[in-house]
Amino acid sequence: MVAKFKSPLPAWILLPLLFVGTVGVLTTWGTGNLWLGLAVALVGAIAVAWYCERTLRRFVAAIAQIARGDRYAALPTQIQGGALAASAVAAETMRQALIDADALAVDLKSRQAETRLRHANRGFFTQRFRSTIDELTVTFQSAGEEIRLTTGNLGARNRDMSQRAANAVEAAACASRDVAAVADAARGLLGLIADWGGTGAINSGIGTPYSLLTPTYYFGKGFGDLPDDAGWLRAFAVTGQVGYQFPTTSYEVAQNLYIPQNLVYGFSLQYSMPYLKSEIQDYQLPDFINHLIPIVEAQFSTPVANNYGNSSATIGTINPGAIWVGSYFQVGLEAMLPVNRASGTGVGFLGQLHLYLDDMFPNTIGQPLLGGTGAAPRKLSF
Repeated sequence: MVAKFKSPLPAWILLPLLFVGTVGVLTTWGTGNLWLGLAVALVGAIAVAWYCERTLRRFVAAIAQIARGDRYAALPTQIQGGALAASAVAAETMRQALIDADALAVDLKSRQAETRLRHANRGFFTQRFRSTIDELTVTFQSAGEEIRLTTGNLGARNRDMSQRAANAVEAAACASRDVAAVADAARGLLGLIADWGGTGAINSGIGTPYSLLTPTYYFGKGFGDLPDDAGWLRAFAVTGQVGYQFPTTSYEVAQNLYIPQNLVYGFSLQYSMPYLKSEIQDYQLPDFINHLIPIVEAQFSTPVANNYGNSSATIGTINPGAIWVGSYFQVGLEAMLPVNRASGTGVGFLGQLHLYLDDMFPNTIGQPLLGGTGAAPRKLSF
């Protein structure tokens, strides 16, 4: 018989491994340092191994509870396909067998009581009548008490299982809504950044006579789905972006210079104080602090084509700062620290003012241009 495998690895193992491998390759490519790429891949592999070991440990612990006789031990809810799903089916079969064994034990005790009653009837006119009746009375009392306790225990556990089933239904409904929200948000993962030429001071280095177009892919992950015992770590989030920047002209005649095409990429590490207060624990911090999102961003650019006569070094900045988030706008301030001499020698600053037009003007200019649903915008709560 030939075994068939739908997938060599389940998605909860394969996707983190692919992500770690991609980050390691991009790091090696962006910095040109193989050892740094290997170090990043090693750290990522350790994190993936910890995550997989933790998931398996929770699953094995639940199966061990069932094997020790706990009929209603809860299996982890994040079981996907593959060997874990097959093990979950086996554990459920074991659980049902134990419950059936309880029912058989109750039935066996009832049959034993009936058998003793028949024996008492046959010895009714014998000298063992009294002892038989006494033994029968004790047996009925003991069996009745045990049946009463077993029935009460099963009833209580059935109520617990009913509550768990209701919670599972609610969790499934919430997961369905979350998946729908993610599907809606996924439409915004791809974007195009356009730096229009001739719109800045060319002599100062801010503007260029040509335009730059950058198709960009954005991604991110919040840690709010970590277990509750992770505590304040659940307020962390990471984001990233990868884009390919190309100019509208390949050669600048006035400067006698080739205009390179660049791979631009970056990431950020954020910590949401609003999420810490509203979803994890309110530490009674000042209101100003509860609106802050401390953030560290990194932006890099590496020439990849049409770079004749120019430096091939990767340039970039590390930008630590903070964002203050309100109900209708947000304000950000970051320092810009160059990563090498080719990126610059001084420290700069970056400011941002972001207006939430969909909250400020929901019925006019705040409406989406395409794909609007007409639903009322959801305001942030602090």
